Amino acid sequence: MLTVVILGASEHGATLARRLAGRELASRIVLVDSDEGKARGKALDIRQSGPVDRFDADVEGAADAGAVDAPEVLVVADAPEMTEGLVAGETLARLVSKIKPRVIVVAAPRAAAALDAVVASGFPANRIAGSAPVAVASAIRRRLAAALDVEVSAITLALLGLPPDVIVVPHASASVGGAPIEQLRPSAVRQAVQELAGRTPGPIALAAAAMQVIAALISPRTTVLPVLARGDAAFGLGRATIALPRRIGGWRVGEAVEVALEPYERVALENAAEGRFHAAGRAAPRRHFD
Repeated sequence: MLTVVILGASEHGATLARRLAGRELASRIVLVDSDEGKARGKALDIRQSGPVDRFDADVEGAADAGAVDAPEVLVVADAPEMTEGLVAGETLARLVSKIKPRVIVVAAPRAAAALDAVVASGFPANRIAGSAPVAVASAIRRRLAAALDVEVSAITLALLGLPPDVIVVPHASASVGGAPIEQLRPSAVRQAVQELAGRTPGPIALAAAAMQVIAALISPRTTVLPVLARGDAAFGLGRATIALPRRIGGWRVGEAVEVALEPYERVALENAAEGRFHAAGRAAPRRHFD
């Protein structure tokens, strides 16, 4: 029985629970919130929609995630006490040590500090990821589709950095129907990134992104998604916690897929990585230039 524990039962967490139930990716979904009445009410509402929408997942509400032992997936959604503030990462790390999930998805818009704290506590770096970059990449694709008057599905791109605050979209990676966007409209990618930089994705977009990452993690097949994770020396960045396109599947976050970078794109990415090293209290890797 696949169990998913979702921290937070507000719009973000409840939307994710509904999506997971509707897809029947988990047989048991536990919404956890300090307001236990809200968590139970949202769970009941989702369960009651099951016969209408033809799904049969067991959705529960609870006040304490510690009551669930060894869930396959732990998702941090509407839980600022786990992602915001000086002791948030330590609070999350203690919970992870207690319940021992198989994989963790931090679905908060800015998850790097939480990931660093959990990994520092000893949790394997290849079993935790931040999913918000998927939502940011989707928003950029929508902006580009509108600018070029094409379907969103025609747009492909790679997203790197620390979105939504530091967004790096390599121009060589952005295409529409296989044609480089840079050749069709040279300023389109830059404008789309500038319009979205610093803007936090909404709760429904964040839930959709988390859903996509969870589905990829539990699948035996490998998918490439832009997720926030501890690095593996890709792009010469050392082991910084940063968003890169990564191979995901089989219950692990795999290696990054490298893409061509312009010099200014590499500088922006290196600056973001160096910022994460300093924020996490680690020394930045030495860089050598010819």
